[in-house]
Formats: sequence, structure tokens, C-alpha cells
Amino acid sequence: MSHNIRIHGITDIGKTRSLNQDAFLIIDSEDQNLPDWCELVVAVFDGASGIPNGHIASKKAAEYFTETITQDSTSVSFTEQIGPILKNIILETNKRLVDDAPKDQNFYATTIAVVLFNNVEPEIIHCGAVGDSLIYKTTSEGLNRIFDKD
Repeated sequence: MSHNIRIHGITDIGKTRSLNQDAFLIIDSEDQNLPDWCELVVAVFDGASGIPNGHIASKKAAEYFTETITQDSTSVSFTEQIGPILKNIILETNKRLVDDAPKDQNFYATTIAVVLFNNVEPEIIHCGAVGDSLIYKTTSEGLNRIFDKD
């Protein structure tokens, strides 16, 4: 990985659940095949509150996201092209999750928060989120929100 960053993750059960429904994902191009334009992906999937099987939904979403991005063969020459590709990968992940839900359940539901580092212009990162997830960057000054769905 050519980026000079450190990645840390922690999940928390929260105040209302008896089971941690989070799935944390790191995909590094040195360890796994990613599209030529993608260097590193960090994502958190969190089962939606009040929806049954959130822990299953978050795990499946992480699997589907990994499968979808590693199979992408889109040619990218400008970073402006990456945002729409990331959006489509997130939408495809969500579609597979809904389609895969057991017929006796309403659906699987999870939030998704993704940070993607690219090989086209490494100084630019791409973020995407579904649900109420937020993305922060840690600096010497503390936590700084870099992305939310609003």
C-alpha cells in the first residue's frame, strides 16, 4: 500500500442491542485483487436498529461489497469516474442484500460507510454511505467529520 496512513477500527454494541451487529472491512490491493484504479477500501456495515438479523445483514453486505468491487473491471482515467462506480457498487451490494433476505423476513438491513483510496489521484479519497453512518478522520486536533449522508 503506497498511502502513508494507519487504519484502526473499533465497534461497539451500543446502548440498546444485546449483540454487536457491526462488520468491519479492510481490502488492500497488496492482499486482494482490486480494480486497477483502487488501492484500498475501508468500510463499516452496521445492522439497522429494529430490523431482525442485523448481524447477518452486516456480514452479508461486507461479503457482497467485497465480491462486487473485486469483480469490477471498469477502466478509470479520472477520479471523477470513481464516485459513480462506488455508488453503483454500494447500490449493487444493497440490492443483493434485499434479494437474498429470507422470504419469511421483511428484509436484511444495514448501514454502510465506505472510504476508498484510489490509484488515479492518490491525494483524493472517495466516501459513500447508506443510512445514518458517519465518517471521521483522526488528526492531532482530534476527530473531524469528513463525510455524512447530508
